[in-house]
Order: sequence, then structure tokens, then C-alpha cells
Amino acid sequence: MPENDSKIFTLMVEPYGDCNLRCCHCYYDLQNGSVMGIEDFTLVVEKVAHYIEKKGFRKIHFIWHGGEPLLAGINFFRQAIGIINNTISQVQQRHFIQTNGLLLDDEFCRFFRDMNVEVGISLDGPPDLHDRLRVDSNGNGTHAAVMVKIRLLEKHHVPLGFNAVISRAGIGHEQRLYRFFQEMGYGFRVNPIIPGRNQDILDEYLFQKGEYGEFLCRLFDMWTHTETRRINVSPLDIYLRSVLDDETSECQHQHSCVGTHIGIRPSGEAVLCSRFQNYGFGNILKKSMADIVSSLSSRQIKSRANALNDCRSCENWSICHGGCPCNSVACGHSLMEKDPFCKDYQIIFAHIRSVLMDFKQKTI
Repeated sequence: MPENDSKIFTLMVEPYGDCNLRCCHCYYDLQNGSVMGIEDFTLVVEKVAHYIEKKGFRKIHFIWHGGEPLLAGINFFRQAIGIINNTISQVQQRHFIQTNGLLLDDEFCRFFRDMNVEVGISLDGPPDLHDRLRVDSNGNGTHAAVMVKIRLLEKHHVPLGFNAVISRAGIGHEQRLYRFFQEMGYGFRVNPIIPGRNQDILDEYLFQKGEYGEFLCRLFDMWTHTETRRINVSPLDIYLRSVLDDETSECQHQHSCVGTHIGIRPSGEAVLCSRFQNYGFGNILKKSMADIVSSLSSRQIKSRANALNDCRSCENWSICHGGCPCNSVACGHSLMEKDPFCKDYQIIFAHIRSVLMDFKQKTI
């Protein structure tokens, strides 16, 4: 997964505004299915290049997102990365793509391998967990088809990782989830389900307060008690380091991402990231990056953490900062309210501190 650092600028690009699946937990506002124009993309890269040079960023992370980014087609990616290489040559680059994987073929795999694109596959664990919500347009589960594409990526030696969205259906299955990815030999990241477009379907899957935190505690214990073939689990790895260092590198717990992160939709509309379906910053095809970063929505998000007075007295302030504004909005709250998963963060951070204290006492 991408790292977070003040010297890194993250550009999240949505090259296509639609998806070939109809996952029940999708929050994405599906658009008209058109691909981003290559001339528009060129202008985006030129404006971002000027901005990062002026601000002194040393690295840039490209995250290809959506929707389903592979719908843009292999030719779009060939042209796009060529444009990037010709425009941004003095700054270190890393490329990540988040995909359901079903459109991968040999040509895509060879291209991603040769271009050092790190592929993140959306896979929610074992078949019964994954197929509950990740379905095609006919309502059929996609786990078996995704596994075929994973083997194709492995055949071509493409850098690979996994992103698992978890819901209440996963409670009690922490061991199975961990063992599933352990048997595959890969680390993975978990993200909690958030309200999406199909709210009538999702209600039974949404976590109650504290349930996600308890889930993370059980997963943390599975991870830390693994003696052989331990795999990486995010954000638990970041949370552990955060508690130890009293600072965070986790995206959703930054004081503010404004100025270091930007998401661009196929139309050129700028947002903080793909998870934000509201609070647009303006269209980058018509505005400069300076105007985008100084827009009203940008200023509101940037001021959010400082306005969370209750959070500032919390022992987790330095590693949480009130959580992610996107979660607040997605759950129907004001942008200026703290993350609805606050209780869950308190639970997992307290658990990590307790485990570290126990370990320290045993080693004295």
C-alpha cells in the first residue's frame, strides 16, 4: 500500500466512471461510463507537475482507482504512463492500481509488471464472505473468477496485494480471514463497510459502535500470535507503529490530507480522494492546482481537525486526529464531526497499548 509522508504527493486518478460489477456495498457514484480523455489527462499531469515542483515534493504516488479503472483499456494506460514519464521525470514515482481484477489478461499483466505497477485486488476473504456482497450485474458471486485472475498475476510475477472490505458478516470469522490470506502467502488490508448506494441491502451488514474495534482486536491477536508464516495486516501494522511512535502514517488519521492528496474524476472534477462523493474542489481542467487547494471545500476539510475540541483532549489525538472526514459524511454526519468509528479506534488503540504493556512486563 502507498506510504504517507509530507514529501510525497498522492494523485488518485479515476480514468473510468463505471464498473463491471454491482457490489452491494459500493459507495461509488457511477457515472456515464466514459473514459477520461487523454488530452484532459495530459493537462492534469502538467498542472500537478507544476504544483509538486513548486511545493518541493520529492515523490509522487499515482493511485489508479474507480469505479473499475481497467475499463479504461490498456491503450489508455500505455499513453497515460508515457505522458507521466515525459512530464514528471525529476520526481520519484510509484504506481498503484485498485481493481476487482476481472478484466485482467496477459497483456495487462505484462504491462503492469514491466511498468512496476503494484496491483491491489479487491478480495473480501473466503468465498462465503466475498460472495455475499461482491457480485456481478446478475447478482452472482465473483470469488472464483477473481482467484483465476490472481493466478494470472502470479504467473507474470506482478507485485500484488489485497484489500478486504469487512462487515458484520465477518464477526467471528477473524481467524478464517487471516488464515485465508496466510495460505495464499499475501498480506492484506481491511476496511470497514460504510453506507453505500444500496442502503436497504446494507443495513444488516453495517457495524454497530464498537463491533469493528473488537473485530480488529481479535484480528490483531491472530496476527501477533502467529509464529510462522506471519503476513502483514493493515492498518494494524500502522496502528502498532503509531502507538509506539505517537504519530501516524495512516491516511485516514492524518491531521489533514489537503495539499498532499488529490483525486481526479473522469470529468476532471477534483475531490480529496475517491471515497469522497461530495465536497468537490472544482474542475482541474478549468482551475489551477493552487485554486483547487485553496477552494472553500478544501479549506473546510483542512480546518476540520482543529475544530474537533472533544478529540483534542483524547489520548489518541496524535495518532487519530478525529479520523477520516469521508467516514463522517458517508455515515450521514457533518463533515466537521469526528469519524463515526471513534469508539472502534479507541478500542483497538487501547488493546494495542495493553498488549505492549503485557509484553514489557514479561520481559522485565
